[in-house]
Amino acid sequence: MEQVIDVNKYCVENLHVWPILRTVLNGLMEYDGNFQLGDRSRNKNQLFKLADLISNKFELVNVSLPEISEAKPDLISHQQTSSRGKLDRKPVVCFIGRTDDYTLKLQSGWFSPIIDSWYKTLAPKCHNVKMEILEPQTDLEIQSRTIPPLLISPQSNLLSRENLLLFKALKKQLDLLIQDIHNFNLKELGINLAPEGFYQIAGTMLQSSMVIRNSVTPILSGLNPDVIMMGCSYYYLGYGIQWAASDLEIVGVELQHGYIGEHHYAYNAFTKIPDSGYRLLPKVFNLWGEKSVSPMSSWLSNSQNYHKTIVGGKILLTEELLDEASLVKLNHLKKRIDNYQKVVLISLQAHEHISLTENLILAIKNSPPQWYWLVRCHPLSSRSGRNGHNPISVMNILSQRSIKHYETDLASSLPLDVILSLCDHHVTYFSSVYLEAMAQRIPTTFIHLAADILFREPIQMEAAFLVKNEPNSIINSISNFTVTRAFSNFATEEVENRREVHDQFLNRLILSEY
Repeated sequence: MEQVIDVNKYCVENLHVWPILRTVLNGLMEYDGNFQLGDRSRNKNQLFKLADLISNKFELVNVSLPEISEAKPDLISHQQTSSRGKLDRKPVVCFIGRTDDYTLKLQSGWFSPIIDSWYKTLAPKCHNVKMEILEPQTDLEIQSRTIPPLLISPQSNLLSRENLLLFKALKKQLDLLIQDIHNFNLKELGINLAPEGFYQIAGTMLQSSMVIRNSVTPILSGLNPDVIMMGCSYYYLGYGIQWAASDLEIVGVELQHGYIGEHHYAYNAFTKIPDSGYRLLPKVFNLWGEKSVSPMSSWLSNSQNYHKTIVGGKILLTEELLDEASLVKLNHLKKRIDNYQKVVLISLQAHEHISLTENLILAIKNSPPQWYWLVRCHPLSSRSGRNGHNPISVMNILSQRSIKHYETDLASSLPLDVILSLCDHHVTYFSSVYLEAMAQRIPTTFIHLAADILFREPIQMEAAFLVKNEPNSIINSISNFTVTRAFSNFATEEVENRREVHDQFLNRLILSEY
């Protein structure tokens, strides 16, 4: 589409609407996730159907992108002086979180592994401020926070004449681009993505983004932070925050929160980024390792100087984070696994059909008696309409099968990095826990065909494994793994977790001119 349609002409005040439509398009084409390894029946999968329809159309695309063979350390230049006087005072960093960021429950409240870990790391060098947007689906159970935020309730304040005129102008550009996309789909691809629903979804996302922007702008204007940091930014909340940051000339940063790879729509395949960048997207992407930089380097070309990447690494959540009650639980778990030769972590997905399925149960039941299994439920499995397994349902299922060499409650409630430090191997359908495991040099066995797409490079490099979702294949993959040079090298490029890397990120970010 970007090669045929001039998507960047649809903008108002240098604010382009195309990032919103990319998100909506991705949602409309989301696959159902029910296919398994060895089952390539294309009538079961919407993406496969779409691929069949457009497979002969790719000669239309003539992409000529500048290549960046490696991450350039000077992408964010180190400046010795600053017009804002940053060297003369502690920088002000504003962390903005969301409900789903809080996945770890401590005695003192809920903790965000992404937001709060960076908050603590930067606290000695920065004046930190923490905010949280109150979302409609907020669960009352998780309102207590280890680090209390300033809670912001978004207001639908589109009533001022200026805001109303801006919204109408942007909505017009949005509708015009949707019509162009619809015509392109019909003419070139022969598919119909239901433009009526497209208009409604995209319009709602634009309005929601503007509500967030208007809600945080007065506060950010008063705080005047040097930097805004947040986790996931590719939905209305992130768009609104980055929009406000751009208006106020504040550096907006996204902290990597999961695996990027070569197929994530929010980080890949931008072929026509405007010279001035997209104001709805973060200005800086703080990434865990060089492997996360690579997918973005093709569109972060020298033709624009707005979006940048920097490897700030991942902060490991160690035992030092734990409160007394959590340490007691951890020591209890350590004693339990002392008598076993191998400890295997299973990280479940958030939906039941890719959670604790029969083949995984049989793999646990038929495994050697010297193996101990830690079954970690997805932290969001019971939120926002998801139907994945929780620790209670896992215990009920495994107890009914007379399986005893496992643990799920502590495996699900203690920090992931702490649990991984106890493990020898990791099994999952296609969870990005793969990346956290690599940070501690723990191998992963994938058991779902989606991993062949999402994690193709590590699988091809034998830094991870993909097997059929059947008991013997899973057990054999765990038994036969040996550490190779390819695995060790790949792990180093996937995740940096050294303190000096975190410090370099802060220094280069705060002391740079944007």
